[in-house]
Amino acid sequence: MDEVEGPQEWHISMGYTLDWLQARFERGEHSDTWTGLSTLDWLLGEPHAGLAMEVQCESAMMRTAFLLGVALEAARNGKRTLFVSGALSETETGLRVLSMLSGVDLGRMRWGRLLEGHWRLMGDALANDLPMHTWSLKAEPEEQLLSDLADVREFDVVVIDGCQVPRLARAALRANCWVATSPLRGDRHLLTDNWIRLKLRPRASMRSSGPVPVDAVVVASAVCAEGSVRLAFDPCCVRFESAAVVDAGTN
Repeated sequence: MDEVEGPQEWHISMGYTLDWLQARFERGEHSDTWTGLSTLDWLLGEPHAGLAMEVQCESAMMRTAFLLGVALEAARNGKRTLFVSGALSETETGLRVLSMLSGVDLGRMRWGRLLEGHWRLMGDALANDLPMHTWSLKAEPEEQLLSDLADVREFDVVVIDGCQVPRLARAALRANCWVATSPLRGDRHLLTDNWIRLKLRPRASMRSSGPVPVDAVVVASAVCAEGSVRLAFDPCCVRFESAAVVDAGTN
């Protein structure tokens, strides 16, 4: 729906809404997603420019897997995406991306224990180019480096895994991207009212040899419903998968 000026009467507002829904239905368009995890995306709603999601998790590996999955999903949806890591090298980031896309065990890649079928899976996974950039940082980039990035205006989505780059997050929001990040040092709410805080909580009572169930709970939000969904974390490929809905409600 286009922005309109001034208060709108009920029948005009609802008319805009119905026209927008009908046009989208006729074109076969689908909503953008945050994560590609159907139950969680249903709970969070549709992301939009200037919106920030802060992800908290006891396990740094799980948080990185989640944020990298968010970046990949955005890129798959045609969004120009920047994934920034404050901990992983470019090589490690590349290995995780390849493992998530192909389903080949990350451990096999690291140890070089790959069979012909694994190479085929990885080749198939990389057949399609994605509009995604990766950037490994150990500290906040200099202002000049941010300027060289055109103030990140070339990107639609910026995903930051690391707490030491608050200036980059602010620059992304000023550039009208949507941002997903781990908690940033010194910037509690990313200087925006449009933020979601998501907490990933491992279920210690349900340990098994397979994927470890994780509850993803929206614990604070300015723009979406609160509730919880159950996800499954796969440590072999370091990724999340959708599981059953658990008490997913709306306000």
